[in-house]
Amino acid sequence: MKSAGLLDYMDEVVLSEAAGASKPSPDIFRYAFSLSQSRPSEVIFIGDSWDADIIGAQNARIPSIWYNPQGLPKPSESYRYPIYEIKHLLEIPPLLRSLLPIR
Repeated sequence: MKSAGLLDYMDEVVLSEAAGASKPSPDIFRYAFSLSQSRPSEVIFIGDSWDADIIGAQNARIPSIWYNPQGLPKPSESYRYPIYEIKHLLEIPPLLRSLLPIR
């Protein structure tokens, strides 16, 4: 995360063991919200697994960034919260700067 320039955008790194829940359950996201004292409107989730990460973010009602280096097709379902797609990790910092203020 440091080499990708992402630390300025993070309050917490949450593991499923600590949260007592796994993605795509919204409980792991609620746990992260409580640790960081943030709300869904203040966060964006980055993940590489469509089924766990992106669907989990949708379940938690937060926007997400799908890290998709293989260029897999995005499922055609309709989603309520934005899903941004990137193929390279270096795309994350500029996208975050355009979406979230650095604290």
